[in-house]
Amino acid sequence: MDSRPIYLGLILSTLTGTLSSCKVAKNESSSEALAREDGGKLTVIQDQIKSFNETQELLLKAQESGASGCEKLDLLWNKIVETKQPDNDLLPPNSVKKEVLTFGNGSAVRFWRAFTGWESKDGGSDIRPYENGTNNYIRLTHRYGVLAKLRFVVNKEAVSQLGYTGHYAEGSNCILGRLSSAVPTSVGDRFTPAFAAKFFVGGGAENQVLITQHDIGGQSSGTDYTIDPPKEKTVDNNYYKHNLSNRLSFEKGVYSGVGAFSRFFYTAQYFAKNVFGLTYLVDPRELSANHLAERNSAGDSIPRGKVKGPRFVWTVAPSREFKEQFGALASRDSDFRKHFLALNSEAKNGGVTIFKVYASDTWTYDPETDARLIGEFVTTSPFVVSEAADVRLFFKHAMQFHPIPENEGQPSPYTQDFPYSEWGDELFTSHCRLGVREAEVLPKNESDLDGTFIRDATVNPSSLRRDKDGSICIKNIIEGKIEEAITPYLKRL
Repeated sequence: MDSRPIYLGLILSTLTGTLSSCKVAKNESSSEALAREDGGKLTVIQDQIKSFNETQELLLKAQESGASGCEKLDLLWNKIVETKQPDNDLLPPNSVKKEVLTFGNGSAVRFWRAFTGWESKDGGSDIRPYENGTNNYIRLTHRYGVLAKLRFVVNKEAVSQLGYTGHYAEGSNCILGRLSSAVPTSVGDRFTPAFAAKFFVGGGAENQVLITQHDIGGQSSGTDYTIDPPKEKTVDNNYYKHNLSNRLSFEKGVYSGVGAFSRFFYTAQYFAKNVFGLTYLVDPRELSANHLAERNSAGDSIPRGKVKGPRFVWTVAPSREFKEQFGALASRDSDFRKHFLALNSEAKNGGVTIFKVYASDTWTYDPETDARLIGEFVTTSPFVVSEAADVRLFFKHAMQFHPIPENEGQPSPYTQDFPYSEWGDELFTSHCRLGVREAEVLPKNESDLDGTFIRDATVNPSSLRRDKDGSICIKNIIEGKIEEAITPYLKRL
C-alpha cells in the first residue's frame, strides 16, 4: 500500500499544530494566546469583539434612515473608545499562527474579499461579520493599528484649478483614520506602514476608503537599490520614513515582498479575467484614488461626465521635524502605535496634522516637487488602540485595473520595482521564498476560501520548495520540530 497519503496527512496536521514555532510566528501573543495566559482578560476582549455586532446593526439602521456621515462615524467611534486598550498596556503586536496559516493558504476568493466587502444583508462593509471559531472573515494583514477621527482640509485654490470634484473639492469632517503595518512589528525587518482613511457619507451610499502604503515587503528588508552603491537595509520603524501612496511598491531587492505580491498578482488576474472579462494583465500595485471624486460628504453622486480626481495620491509627513520626531521614537521602541499615542499628551482633542496630501496623474518618486499639494489630514480626536476594533473593522480596497506598462510595450515609470520581466515562479518561489504559483491560489469553486499552497509547498513532489543548496524548505521553516515525522517521506522524493 502507498504510504504517501498517510505521511501527507501526518505532516500537514503536525505543520498546523506547530507553526507557532515558525520564524514569522514564534512569538505568538494575541487574543488567542491570552486564552492560556489570562482567561479573564480574554473574556473581556472576546466580549468586546462580539459587542461590535450591536454597532453593526446601528450603522445599518443609520444608513437606512439617511443619517449624516458624521453621525455614522460617531456611532462607530463611540464603540472604538468603549473598547480601547490602556495606552500603557497594549497587546504586543505579534504574529499569530492562525492568521499566518490563513493568509499563506488563501485562495483568490479569500484575497478578493478586501475589494468586495459584504452586502448589507451580511452586515455591510464597515465591520467584519462576527466569527467564533472560524477563519472565514479573519483579517489577513495589517492586524494591528492605531485609530483617530480625522478631517480632510483641502487646498481650495489647488483643487479648484485642477477641477477636482467630490471629497477632493469639498474636503470632509467625517473620516476614520487607521495607521497600521502590514506585518506585525515583532518581525524585526518587516515594518510596512500603511494608512487607511474611511470617508463617511450621508444617506444610503456606501462609505469610501482611501488607502496608501509605501511598499509590500517592509521598509527595513532586503537591499536598497535607490542609492549608489546599493547596500543592505537596517531596521527602521519610523512610520514617516517614506511617502505613502495608493501605488504600492514591489521594491527591487526586497524579496520578503514576493509572498504578498504573488498572491495579489494572481488574484487580480483571476478576477479581471473571470469576473470583469478583461483581456489584458492588470497591475495589482495600483489602488484607486479617483473614486473619492465620485461622491461628496452628503452622499450625493457627481454626474458621471463631471467626475474628476487624481490617479495618484501621496500622504507625506507634515514636516521634517515631525518625521525626525518619529525617527527618535522608533529608535527607542519598535511599536509604532506608541509613537502616535505619545502625541495625545500634547493634543488630547486632536488638531494634529498627520499628513500633507499631494496628487497627480503622473507617477513620481518625489511628490513634494513634482505633484500638487491638495490638502492635509488633521486629527479631531485622540489616538486610540483597540484590539476589538483591530479584529472587526474593515476598510474596503478599490483597484484601478490599469494594464502593466511593460506588458503593453510601454516603459515603466516604476523604476525602483522588480521589472515585470522577472515576475513569475523563479522570483516568487525559489530559495524558500513564500510566494505562490498561480495554481496554488486558484479556487476550486467560487466560494472556496482556501488554496493549495501549504500542501504544494511542503509535500507535493512536483512543487516542493527547495533552497539554493537543494535542501527542502519545510525542514528549515519548522526548525526540526517534525523531523521524525517528515524524514521517511522526504527520503522517498
